[in-house]
Formats: sequence, C-alpha cells, structure tokens
Amino acid sequence: MRNLTTALRIFFFLIFCTSPLAFETNKTATFENAEQLDPSRIKRLITKYKNTASENEPQALNNLGTLYLKGLGVDKNEKQAKEYFLLAAKLGFPPAMYHVGLIFHKGLGVSADPARAEYWFRKAAALGDVDAQFFLATILASKVDDEKKILESLEWFQLAAQNGLVTAQYNLAITRKRVNPSQMFDETSIYWLNAAAEKLHFESLKALYVFHYSDRNRNDSLSNVVSKLKRIAELGDERAQYLLGLSYYAGKGIYLDEQEGLFWIKQAALGGLLEAREYQRLFSISKTSPQSKAVEYLRSDYFSKQTDISKLKSNQIQTKIK
Repeated sequence: MRNLTTALRIFFFLIFCTSPLAFETNKTATFENAEQLDPSRIKRLITKYKNTASENEPQALNNLGTLYLKGLGVDKNEKQAKEYFLLAAKLGFPPAMYHVGLIFHKGLGVSADPARAEYWFRKAAALGDVDAQFFLATILASKVDDEKKILESLEWFQLAAQNGLVTAQYNLAITRKRVNPSQMFDETSIYWLNAAAEKLHFESLKALYVFHYSDRNRNDSLSNVVSKLKRIAELGDERAQYLLGLSYYAGKGIYLDEQEGLFWIKQAALGGLLEAREYQRLFSISKTSPQSKAVEYLRSDYFSKQTDISKLKSNQIQTKIK
C-alpha cells in the first residue's frame, strides 16, 4: 500500500506541470438543435432568414451563415457562410464576429489568416461574446515565449470564467499555475477549479484530486472529489472510471476495495480507454497483486501524457459552431 501511495503521489504531481488546456466552447447553434429540425422546417427558416437578411438584420445573416457552414437545408458552402457572417459582423453582431474569427483561424473556405482571426476574436470578446473571450485566451496562452500574451490570456480567461464557461474556469486555474510553476494552486485557482468541478468537469476534478491527494488534512476534500468522480463514472466517462478504479485500489478518498477497483477499470477498458486496456493486459499476464500492478502501471507515463501548451497546434483547438 505504501508503494501504491508513493507512486500515485509522484505521478499525480506531474500533472501540475503538464496539464492540458481544454479547448471547447459551450454554445451550439444560435437557434437550438438546428440539426434536429425537420428538413421542411429548415427550408422555411431559410426563406424567413433570407427575407429578413435583405433588411440587413444581423441575427438572420448570422443564422444563414451557420446553415451554410453546416450544410443544413442548403449545400455546404464555407465561402458563402463567410460572406453572411462578415455582413453581420460589420453590423456589430458579436456572434458573427466570433464566426468570422473562427473561419480565418481554421481556414474554412479561405486561407488561414491568424492576424485577421485574432482581430475578429478581439472585437467579439470586447463586446462580451464568451466563446470569443475563451478562444482568444487559448490562442494567447499558447504563445509560451511571450509573457505579456500569457498574462493577457489570464484576463480573457477570467472574463469567460465569470460568465460561467466551465472550460474557461479550468483553463484559468491551469494557466495561473503555469505562470508560477514552482507553486501549488493558489486560492484563486482552487476557487475556479471547484466551480468547474461542481459542473462535473473531469479535468478540474483530476487537478483537485492531485492537489488534495498527498495532504492528510484534506481527506474530506479528496473524498468530495472522488464522490463527484463516481457520479461521472456512473454516467459512462471512461477517464473517471479509470481514476475511480485506482482510488479504490489505493483506498484514497474512498474505502479500499479491490473488486470495485477492478470493476471500474474494466468498465473503462470496455469503454475504449487505452490506458485501462493496457492495465488489464499487464494484470492478466502478471501474478502480482492488483495494488502492485497498479504501482507498476502508474510508473508508466499515463499521467505525464498530457498535451503541453508549447506543443499545441491551432488545428487541435476544437469549437462548436453557434
């Protein structure tokens, strides 16, 4: 048990220096569930939006851009989508500004243009668009050799976090940690991690798990984290299932139970988590105890296999079209 605890402490500590930023916004289509609408309904919407768009109504222009970008009710046409978004953006509509930035950033129907992308993200962010605030912050945070950009990213993450974007809350905490890598999470970072954890955000829960793991004075806090991990695990999240299984093996944040540990790791493996499958493979060919095998597995680089921000490429950033 002492070996398992030591191994967990060592490898969870690595997360502090290597935790990935999350890249996901919280908005879908401006009109909800557009993909689920009946085709005839979409056609009626297109007619309605075109009639309204002719009057330079920005919401209608933005919605038409979304339909063309997704190919809903019309042939997918990224160039046409850009034109509609650009018209709405020039009329001062923040979501359209965000879309124009996204198009130039990802090169959708146009040549990628980082400078123009950042220009439109900044305009939308300044007008309060949460997705633009978050997206701008992630781009700035990826400029690891520019301290000024990193510090500016904190400001935009803060705004998006205050506006309730869970991934911004997590990224704010992680970026604050990277600004001061020699320190543990500060009080502000823990506040935002807890805020995201309340929404059952896995990466935030994992970061809190690391933070509370080695401190005996935080057993109640660790138990609270593990209880939330269990809720996510029961919903089918393979990552939570795997970490929950390890927790049962270690008896950290929950009672020690080998059978429960094996059950949850098996669930994670069945769900396709490669690390859990590898654990099962190693365990099946070994005569050692589950605890010893967990130690051996944790000595692999599972917890250190995190996307370092310095290696992040723009095409890895994923967003949802709103």
